[in-house]
Amino acid sequence: MKALVVSTDREVQKVLGEALDVQHIELKMVSTLTEAVKSATEDRYCVVISDDRLADGRGVHLAQQLRQADIGWPILLLMREPDEQTKIKALDVGVDEVLEWPVTPALVLAHVRSLVRRCEPGESAVLKFNDLVFDLRTLEVTRTGQKIRLTSREMAILEYFLRHPRRLITRHELVQAVWEANNSPESNVVEVFMARLRNKVDKPFENNYFHTIVGRGYMLSESQPGTEPNVAMG
Repeated sequence: MKALVVSTDREVQKVLGEALDVQHIELKMVSTLTEAVKSATEDRYCVVISDDRLADGRGVHLAQQLRQADIGWPILLLMREPDEQTKIKALDVGVDEVLEWPVTPALVLAHVRSLVRRCEPGESAVLKFNDLVFDLRTLEVTRTGQKIRLTSREMAILEYFLRHPRRLITRHELVQAVWEANNSPESNVVEVFMARLRNKVDKPFENNYFHTIVGRGYMLSESQPGTEPNVAMG
């Protein structure tokens, strides 16, 4: 596995180098947004880790450019003293994880492990829910044959729902399944990701598959829970 690290900060480079070495991940280090976009386009990475302060832009700009180019490598963004709205904005443009700097190698490693799972060989199933299809071999998501571009975290959430269709998924269960146990998302980050997923999977199509059960959680089903049989509410 290979990671792309984008930073000019020597301390950032040192911490990331130590963390990735423990995980036996090959490291490519670049210092500018321009170099990062070129490298991400030309090579395959299991994770892109970017400092938000770059010589020729910001880490959020890198995320925007990679997602616009349909490059889906997981993105971990390092930010200094970010407020909640700044974190939400980063997630909205395609960042998978925001990590506040400074940080220890152990915590970086926990985030990286969470993000690189999809790069590891193993399962080769195709998950389906009616016209919604997720090919785990290619990481391609389609609905009615139309390709849907998702980030790594959005894919992880979708996969969990596809494995548990027509069943109530509480916020706590989703956090335990998709996020590291010692890395629970803060505030309304789960809600932000669910809104993003709905905008991509439901909004462009006639029928909604993701439904909110107020005060309880979410469900993947053909219609609003309570209006159809064979729906497990727990």
